[in-house]
Amino acid sequence: MLVILTPEDQRLANAFAIEDLREAGHESHGQDKAPFPIRLQGQQGEAAVRRAAGLPYKRHSIYGPDIPPNIAVRTVIRPRGLILRRCEKHGLLHLLVWQISYWEYELVGWLSGEELRTPRCWENGKEKLPSGRERCYLAEAAWLHKDLTTVFESVKNGTAA
Repeated sequence: MLVILTPEDQRLANAFAIEDLREAGHESHGQDKAPFPIRLQGQQGEAAVRRAAGLPYKRHSIYGPDIPPNIAVRTVIRPRGLILRRCEKHGLLHLLVWQISYWEYELVGWLSGEELRTPRCWENGKEKLPSGRERCYLAEAAWLHKDLTTVFESVKNGTAA
């Protein structure tokens, strides 16, 4: 699903990325070390998901789901696949969003955390991710669920899918 962000979406993504940096403060673990361009890319991906789902764009804590109650958005510039770190919370649905350009985003698909935490994804991460990187689960883009209806309904109803 292709989503085109508006100038207002981009303005809010920029402001929310700055707030994310402030919230992270001097944390020294996980993604809290992410610089502004990475945080902006993440906020833009969240904006694309919200626009596609017909939801208002709101900022939430960097320590919870990207889109409550249970959505984690992963925005990438190359849709190699969906990565899940071992330390991530259980019970989330993980959406892969491909940033095509500054304005255009492709919602590639999703998997639940339980579907990602499989030996198949673990071994795939070992084989395909660069050495020296923390070991992660990796699901190929072709393995993802393409129908986003379930995800959008879970967010609109405030329930887990």
